[in-house]
Amino acid sequence: MPATLRFDPVDVDHLSGDIDVEILAQDDDPNHVLEITMPWKVQVDWRLFGPIAAAIGGTWEVKVFVEAIGQGFEGEVGSATKALTDLEAGSSVTNRKYQTIINVPANTPPNTGVYKPVVLITYKNDSGDIMAMAGFSEAPLINFYQSA
Repeated sequence: MPATLRFDPVDVDHLSGDIDVEILAQDDDPNHVLEITMPWKVQVDWRLFGPIAAAIGGTWEVKVFVEAIGQGFEGEVGSATKALTDLEAGSSVTNRKYQTIINVPANTPPNTGVYKPVVLITYKNDSGDIMAMAGFSEAPLINFYQSA
């Protein structure tokens, strides 16, 4: 089941958003128990909606971080950039839909254990400046194991 969280928009009276995050095994099945020696994916679906949604230009920067529960790796494991004009099917002027899949290489994180994934989506205007709009989502915990 995807983890959903809302955006902090630049104009709360005219703009809103939400994010869905799904952790996928190499075979594209949703999974939270992953073999550490296999690549995995993070599918991020998000929406920006409201009467001024189509007036916003620039790019989205999507980053995925993991944080060890206990000792272990903590940091960024993947990222993607997406133009605000690169919309998914079913989008409208007031309901802009986006998706990206971030491929994470094998052995990332480098240690087995339990990790909390966090997705950060930041908005950059047409000049590339980070603006006061972002979305955050903590996905369910992932357990990385290594086969004997």
